[in-house]
Amino acid sequence: MDAHATSNYVRVAPRKMALIIKSIKKMSPVEAVATLNFLPKNGAKQLLNLLESAIANAQLNGMNKDALLFKNISVVPGGALKRFRAVSRGMAHAYKKRMSHIKIVLTTKIENKVKQENVGQKINKENKKLREKETKK
Repeated sequence: MDAHATSNYVRVAPRKMALIIKSIKKMSPVEAVATLNFLPKNGAKQLLNLLESAIANAQLNGMNKDALLFKNISVVPGGALKRFRAVSRGMAHAYKKRMSHIKIVLTTKIENKVKQENVGQKINKENKKLREKETKK
């Protein structure tokens, strides 16, 4: 079973949010919460709130907080606010204030191991079929 949490139209650029996510992706969610509290980035607070929400969703689903892992964290562009900056000779230059959509999916360590074992079993079955075909030829 997985626990999901999404946050749409977060006022942080996707490239900047991707840097924060890259720094916490390999950690457990509990370690990531501790790290995000002290990360001096603008998007860290929004990501912290979303991660705490995902952990709370997992606990409501009966998962152990300490056994959680990140299954997927994704950031996609979520639109942009168009703004103008005044420049010389009465002109204006346009720029965009970009937004992000963030999705976090958490799973447990036990489920992850079972899925890996199932994948290994499928590969072994496929290899056996291929060997049988080769021996018949």
